[in-house]
Amino acid sequence: MAILELTKAEKEKILVDIARLAAAAGEGAQRICGGPSNIKSIILTGEDIANIRDAILPLCGDDGRLNMYMYGDWKGLDEVIKNDEPMAILVMGTDATRSHLGWNCGACGFATCGEFNKHAREVREGPTRGRGTAQGGPCCMWLLQDFGIAVVTAAAAVYEMGVPTRIHTSFGSMAVACGYLDGCTQALGISVGPWRLGTWDEWYNRPAMKGTFSLEDIYGDLWRCFPTHFAGFNGRGRPLTKTDPAWQAKGIYCAHVYDEEYENKRKAAGAKFAEVTAQIRQKVQERRQQGGK
Repeated sequence: MAILELTKAEKEKILVDIARLAAAAGEGAQRICGGPSNIKSIILTGEDIANIRDAILPLCGDDGRLNMYMYGDWKGLDEVIKNDEPMAILVMGTDATRSHLGWNCGACGFATCGEFNKHAREVREGPTRGRGTAQGGPCCMWLLQDFGIAVVTAAAAVYEMGVPTRIHTSFGSMAVACGYLDGCTQALGISVGPWRLGTWDEWYNRPAMKGTFSLEDIYGDLWRCFPTHFAGFNGRGRPLTKTDPAWQAKGIYCAHVYDEEYENKRKAAGAKFAEVTAQIRQKVQERRQQGGK
């Protein structure tokens, strides 16, 4: 009888095994559309998790204020890597820009699946390639439903194993940008770990983020993300902005403005992101050519 010591390598192996089981659960989940699954799953560890971390940061800016939510994902991965902790990321991807259904339901905005496929092909092969803020498109709504079912089923399987987890748009988007999921236009990442005491709030309450942003930073970010929650009665046609408890007396109104400073930072971040991901894609491609996984 062997005595198995749970070293870092063994813990990582266990997390990878859990990710495998989760992928099986996700890809085998009940689907609305039927037919063969067009979902692709990969598991990232070690150097490849570091690549995802490195790809995220340029989009957040040096101080994280360009995207505070994505910065939270970066910070979580950075802590894992700095502390040399076991973790895996399950990434699931698909291509929902090709519909085989022939249902002609109109949910995509086109009268028939044929019209949708023609438009999607033109966009996919055109100069813009149909890139959205985080994922590609346009998409068949039913195929996206199937993809969502697969991903949440996989995440639930990780949770049932008692391992910290969350579904991350950022991890999935970075995996596509870095060349891990060629052929996929949509992808979501599922954190499997880290293996650490008291990590159930790791990806939600974000203890690693404590002290990173001020109350004013957080309040301002919430105002920008959910402006309708911070607008006063609009009966006069000019709703006041609830900047603080004394908002009614301040006379600060909601308005559309061009933020030149932010736009310059955003464009610079996009250029840096393209540079970093191109370097990572090249490394990933070289490993594939050399027979590496």
